[in-house]
Amino acid sequence: MTLIEVMLAVAVLAFSFSVVYGSLISIYVLGRTNEDRVRAVTAATSLVEEVQAMDISKLGDFTPTTSVELPGHESWITADVMVPSGDDMVAASLPLEELSVADLPNPVEIRLTVNWVDKDGRGYQYRVSTKRGR
Repeated sequence: MTLIEVMLAVAVLAFSFSVVYGSLISIYVLGRTNEDRVRAVTAATSLVEEVQAMDISKLGDFTPTTSVELPGHESWITADVMVPSGDDMVAASLPLEELSVADLPNPVEIRLTVNWVDKDGRGYQYRVSTKRGR
């Protein structure tokens, strides 16, 4: 075996190890992101159940009470209702300040959004919506 063959074999092994190492890092990052997403989905599902169970007359005072447990992350939850504005629908934040429940369409679409920023500063969002009638 010549020196050139040994150098070529070492180069092939080094390239192979770098590809495997890069793949392991990607798997770790994707796994961490998916764990955060599962927690966000759980929080959003809990909020949907809370909205579905509440009396519709109290919808205007609704403030999301469920927190998202994402260790080391900044996270927050927003709740909106969709109201008509001309030919379009626009989001009005809950709790309602300028509208009353009587001003809302029947059925009303309620959007719940879980937002978080990971340790690397990347922002994520998970949104779910449900409709409630009177």
